[in-house]
Amino acid sequence: MEQALIGAILQKNDILADIANIVSAVDFEDSRAAILFNLCLDRWKDGKQTDIVIAVGEMSGKIDPMWIVTATDSGSILHSTGYAEKVAEAAKLKRIKEGVLKASESAFDSNELISRISDISIKEAGRDDDVTSAEDCVNLFSEMRKSGGLIGKSSGYGFLDRKDIMAVPGDYWAIGAATSVGKSALAMNMVKNFLVEEDAHLSIISTEMTKLQMMARIIGCLTDIPSGAIMKNKLRGQLDEEKVTKAEKYLASKVFFMSEKTRDIAEIENVVRGLDLKKGLDVVFVDYLQHCRSRNYKSQYDILSDVTGRLQNLSKQTDTTIIGLNQLSNAAAKDPEGNLEFKGAGDIAADCDIGIILRKNKSDKSMLLAEIKKNRHGALGRQALQYSKSFAMLEEVHHAENW
Repeated sequence: MEQALIGAILQKNDILADIANIVSAVDFEDSRAAILFNLCLDRWKDGKQTDIVIAVGEMSGKIDPMWIVTATDSGSILHSTGYAEKVAEAAKLKRIKEGVLKASESAFDSNELISRISDISIKEAGRDDDVTSAEDCVNLFSEMRKSGGLIGKSSGYGFLDRKDIMAVPGDYWAIGAATSVGKSALAMNMVKNFLVEEDAHLSIISTEMTKLQMMARIIGCLTDIPSGAIMKNKLRGQLDEEKVTKAEKYLASKVFFMSEKTRDIAEIENVVRGLDLKKGLDVVFVDYLQHCRSRNYKSQYDILSDVTGRLQNLSKQTDTTIIGLNQLSNAAAKDPEGNLEFKGAGDIAADCDIGIILRKNKSDKSMLLAEIKKNRHGALGRQALQYSKSFAMLEEVHHAENW
């Protein structure tokens, strides 16, 4: 089984995005498999592929080439997750047996033996990270607080910062609006702010825009030039050309990824886990949830319930902030004073840590109202936002408006 798993990895390195969360090198009983697993994983994290030819060359004098050839012949990409689960399960069973044997040989009495077996049970059930002593928790809290880790990364919008809404690891945000109100515009401005002000590592998974459209929107946020003019290269002279060129170079230097074809929630999980494993992600945008799919369900309600629950878990598993964009339900879109309610499933509002709704100003199309409808970290509130003349930048304004 271990040899077959290595063979599957050598056929397609990108399956590591999924199986690296299931199995690790210490789970392999065969040292050859462990060595090759680490080789493939380390190279994959550096953006390098490892096939049978490279593996044989790298392992020359260490591993018999025929073992690697046999591995490639015996492994199937389609069964890679099953291989990984069986390898991890075998390793877990071995650790439990060895742990219980060691505990039974060294325990002073039955109570100590029960305690030690309980510790083994908690650890091997995968709950050891959730069960933390007060002392360990205080030490972790103090370390994070002093390093600024509890503060999080600013979205660049003061009205959110003042309500203690920052991009902190494990948070799940939901931003909702009716069609064509401005949720993508707000997201692109947040992307710009996270990059410029926090040097954050970002990913955008869009079900609406292409990569080029996303890039044009973000460059527009950086330069205050309409994204349409950027896309069509209809710039207003040399100054605009210089601004766009400067923005292009700036974005090329950032840890920033875009995806335009990923819709299935399992694929989204693999993309996020893979990028986080390789580069370390701070914030992930998913635009938008109502277009996401789940192979496990058919009804829109069940699909969205599955998607939002898995995104919430994914944010915690990867220590990222995931920001999901959503359409409002018809009732919420019509009722300014109504509850936080998104189209398709009530679970979105229940799962999110932060819930924000955007509404248009009835008399001024350049104005939006951002309402904080849910905030696990502090108070609720609202803030007027206004587009720049180019409709590229979306900034806070502080005068009262009729909504």
